[in-house]
Amino acid sequence: MAITALAQAVPEMELRAVPPDLASWTEERTNALVSAETNASVQNAVDAFFSKNISIYVNGESFTRSDFVRDLQLSLIGRISSDAIYYSIIQVPTDPKDPVTAGWVGAFFNSRAYYSNRTQTHNISENILIQQDPSIPVPSPIDHDEIRVYFDRRRVMSINRVVTQDVV
Repeated sequence: MAITALAQAVPEMELRAVPPDLASWTEERTNALVSAETNASVQNAVDAFFSKNISIYVNGESFTRSDFVRDLQLSLIGRISSDAIYYSIIQVPTDPKDPVTAGWVGAFFNSRAYYSNRTQTHNISENILIQQDPSIPVPSPIDHDEIRVYFDRRRVMSINRVVTQDVV
């Protein structure tokens, strides 16, 4: 099966020759959440980032995955564009000998959403636990044109955010 067909058959999978480190992986997926423009793209970004069994805390309050998706989708209404500015992002792998498989990431960034009549800025500090998600089945090894392809089962299992909001 060609890689394109395989990726389409299993949409949540990601195929790469070399997996990104935990901090880069987190930044890529956070950017996908921030820049999502439709309800479907929000759902796809969440599916590629969060485990189905994720534990989410924002300012000490527990949220379900569905609540998180709903809030992101509601933020799309009237939004013209959005971006994220990172001030610091650090990683601590669970196993230093295998630094891309699992670990903790801490990030401090601003997420800005631009509307016709206002700009909404979220100042975010987060700690996330990334692990191999046991709910995602492991496919057979994939070789394509003599390049070994990495199947990414990493997902956020726990996220703890502290968020403030400014509206201008």
